[in-house]
Amino acid sequence: ANSLDKNISNKDELIISITGTNGKTTTVSCLHKMLSKKFNVIKSGNIGIPFSKIVYEENKNMITENDFCILELSSFQTEDIEKFKPKIALILNITEDHLDRYDNFTSYYRSKMNLLKNMGKDDFIVYNCDDEIISKEINKINVPCIGYSLNKEHSQFYLEDNKIKSPSSENFLLIDDCKLKGVHNISNFIGIATIAKKLDMNDELIFSSLKELNLGQANFTSGIEYTIM
Repeated sequence: ANSLDKNISNKDELIISITGTNGKTTTVSCLHKMLSKKFNVIKSGNIGIPFSKIVYEENKNMITENDFCILELSSFQTEDIEKFKPKIALILNITEDHLDRYDNFTSYYRSKMNLLKNMGKDDFIVYNCDDEIISKEINKINVPCIGYSLNKEHSQFYLEDNKIKSPSSENFLLIDDCKLKGVHNISNFIGIATIAKKLDMNDELIFSSLKELNLGQANFTSGIEYTIM
């Protein structure tokens, strides 16, 4: 059985699951730091506390002090989900980087999208609408969705003049101040900002959090980000 299905928690904290080909570990760490400005948050998956331990401790104590558990998931964790569902899912990107486990690209991206199969009208999906595969698959799903993009026509946060901006405030993040370079990292920052906004964090807090992130340390134990499907 899928380990996520075996460790389903019925406690109060809400699960935010993050998947994608590139940048999951960094994104989990950044979202954890950002949401910690306002909420009690724990992270799990390839970094942080094992999910099974979180559920065990909650079942033992019958209480939780956490508002959210941010869970990093690779394709081999999502491919055979039967019952598990997050409250919030963030789909970062899907590229043909890791096909050694799968017969073809279709099998790979379907394994990623399987994360969403049990989500309903009270949940929501945040997805990268610059990714054609994700956008196409999201259109098949009847779950509340929020797209994000580098383009301000499609996003609550966007890239313009080498800055991440928001139309609702004067705040911005200068890309040159980021230690972590590359378009997919900028896109992932916009993704986590979109989640924070949905959870009623204001722009000032979101941008101050982005500026404070030690973005050179993806995996805070070693300074390395491990790329896992």
